[in-house]
Amino acid sequence: MQLYDAIGRNYAKTRLADTRIVSGLVESLHLSHSSTILDVGAGTGKYSRALADLGFTVLSIEPSEIMRGQSLSHPRVTTIAAHAEDIPLPSDSADGAIIVLALHHFPDRKKALTEILRVIGSGPLVIFSFLPHALGKFWLAEYFPKLGREIGSSFSQLEDVAEEVRGLTGRAVRKIPFLLPRDLKDRFAAAGWAEPESYLSSEVRDGISSFALMDPEEVSEGIYRLSADLASGAWDSRNGSLRVQERFDAGYHFIVAEAEALQPTALSGRG
Repeated sequence: MQLYDAIGRNYAKTRLADTRIVSGLVESLHLSHSSTILDVGAGTGKYSRALADLGFTVLSIEPSEIMRGQSLSHPRVTTIAAHAEDIPLPSDSADGAIIVLALHHFPDRKKALTEILRVIGSGPLVIFSFLPHALGKFWLAEYFPKLGREIGSSFSQLEDVAEEVRGLTGRAVRKIPFLLPRDLKDRFAAAGWAEPESYLSSEVRDGISSFALMDPEEVSEGIYRLSADLASGAWDSRNGSLRVQERFDAGYHFIVAEAEALQPTALSGRG
């Protein structure tokens, strides 16, 4: 998590928990609000606190000291300094787990998933992530080509992730599309789809890991071209319809590994 030690100092300002993503997580977990949830790659703990506000007990796993330092305390959240591949918790100590826009940062995805599944036992796993090829075709990649190249070539395909989870769990796995609303509070890579001016803000870009991975010169060139196209009206002539569109498909999905069905207990014989 060296990346987030470098870029995460102001992360909490633009990366807030969005209520619609929270609702999707809760619906997909399908657990009582008294359950214990593992939040892996929790960052500043925004979704941990959002779940805790609903009554869940949350074990918030985050390796970056910078990110953990921005986490506000909550009586039902325990923050644990650890990597996804090595979680210092007993097996079956949580009822379910969430991974929100963090899976692509795990150095060893299979090991991380195996470790998470060890901790949650038969409980559900919900991953919020995106289709790399869809995000790579997003208009932002026209101004920052490396965004499209990096995401398209380096980020895991959701079907690969789903198949890996199926193989590890033997459970049913669902992919549920999440169309982005125009007023997202969590300002991740595609959140500004209807508000191109937002990407001109260094504060917004600092909360998006893809920009930190780019060459600074490419970022500067992209900002210059985007700013010029906004000033001239060229962006609006190509994409202006997005400004009045309510939702946008940028390839974001929930991947849900259902809770393992409990086997019925055999009835003892009578007489």
